[in-house]
Amino acid sequence: QLLLEQFNALGLFTGILGWLLLWGSHKRAFFFLLSFFLSISVYSVTYNTNDSFVYLIPSLLVFSLCIGMGLYSLLVNQVAPWLSRMTSTRQQRFNMVLTAGLLVLLLPGFSLYRNYPQMDLSQDHLAYSYAEGVMKVAEPGSVILADTDPYIFSLWYFRYVVQPGSEVAVIGKPLLQYDWYRRSLERTMPKIVPKELPGEYSQAVLEIVSYNLGKRPVYLTVKDDSLLGFYTQREEGPLFRLEARR
Repeated sequence: QLLLEQFNALGLFTGILGWLLLWGSHKRAFFFLLSFFLSISVYSVTYNTNDSFVYLIPSLLVFSLCIGMGLYSLLVNQVAPWLSRMTSTRQQRFNMVLTAGLLVLLLPGFSLYRNYPQMDLSQDHLAYSYAEGVMKVAEPGSVILADTDPYIFSLWYFRYVVQPGSEVAVIGKPLLQYDWYRRSLERTMPKIVPKELPGEYSQAVLEIVSYNLGKRPVYLTVKDDSLLGFYTQREEGPLFRLEARR
């Protein structure tokens, strides 16, 4: 379905044709591209995230090569001989080749026309507006534990690009499960992240919250049920402020 959406029926046909031609002429290239295509596809399909389909992009690039080979074969083996039979003068052949070339360009042209409105994000300011609203609510020197990519990346962009002098610390909460990220935080945020964070994810989150609460405000971008037994989560604009239970 994704191949059909990306390349339409003509692209799908010429891509399969290109792959079949490789089998007959360059078997080593055929098996190399096929193994690459399948390994990336299997990894993407079995990767347990909501956006795992983006990892299929390399496979689409491989299929694009096959589309090019399929189109080349059609032009050289089918169109060119037909043009030679249909035309008698050089000018006629030139006109026919030019027409055939324009027809070939219809494939990417149609895909561009059909998909450009969906890909045009020039008027989409949702991420910027969200991050701007968060930074207006978060007190200076506070800590934001951000959940999921849309929150994390928009806040990182605003914090480090739009307001590089901001005193708000934005921590990618799901990344605390990785050793490399915990080590990075211990090095770059020594006043906020204690040394020797626990390796277990939920314990690392609790450690950071308890280390900072009382010294500075701590916020969440999304409510966390695992913290309900320890802290209240009071809504403040687009954030949830953590407070110790009494």
